[in-house]
Amino acid sequence: MWPTSCCHRFNEDMSYCGIFLTVEELHDKFGDITMVVGSLDELMPAAIAKAEELCWWEHLVLRYLKACMNEQENFQMHRKNEREVTYTRHMAHHTDFREGVEAFLGEREP
Repeated sequence: MWPTSCCHRFNEDMSYCGIFLTVEELHDKFGDITMVVGSLDELMPAAIAKAEELCWWEHLVLRYLKACMNEQENFQMHRKNEREVTYTRHMAHHTDFREGVEAFLGEREP
């Protein structure tokens, strides 16, 4: 039984349990995906429609906004990667970790 103050976060569940999601499920749970096309034939028309939508905006605003967003994303990714390396190094000292890697490479259950 979970305590009433416990907050279950789906991204942690995905990481801990190795859950994979479809694009549709990602959209429903997180809303980050703004469009899903059903086939490759629909991809180019959808991309052109998005490009035409972006053409209505001032190009300098879009350029600086994109640069800002990319820089923030790169900064956050760098910090996350550093943390992941640190914790992976800690985990690598445990026999369970080594067994997990060996089982994965040997294509067997740990």
